Amino acid sequence: MSMTIMSRMCESIENVTPTRKKEIISATLSSLSTEDRIAMVKLLAMEYDRNNIGEKKAIKWLANIYNVFEDEIEEEAEKWLDLGEGMLQFLTMTKNIWTMSLQQMIALLELDCSSMKSDAYSEIKSKHNKYVQLADKVVHTILVKNPKEWGQHQHS
Repeated sequence: MSMTIMSRMCESIENVTPTRKKEIISATLSSLSTEDRIAMVKLLAMEYDRNNIGEKKAIKWLANIYNVFEDEIEEEAEKWLDLGEGMLQFLTMTKNIWTMSLQQMIALLELDCSSMKSDAYSEIKSKHNKYVQLADKVVHTILVKNPKEWGQHQHS
């Protein structure tokens, strides 16, 4: 399963009843291999290793990646009440389809993001340029472990 498919599923469960949300997630899970099923649950529950990045640092990194001021990203996050949704609205460029698997996404999210001078920043920046616009919202949300609709578990 690619992040694009998971992103579409996450978009489809926003603003639906809990029963419908359960049906969509259940149908998606039943169509996956065991490995992808485990990875999807791990991502939705945000049960991956701590990556040492919070919203402030994520904003700084995103501003650097997109070569914009941090205030621009902060404004969008505040306007849309969510960094992921704000970045989705902020970005208008067309991007190539992102074919990263769920397992690759978990590995990326578990990188030690304690410094912009780290290999993690370089890797995230290079992968970030391949995102599909639809995946942006999900990726930015799970990067900082700040669920809006689809995963209410937050770990410190």
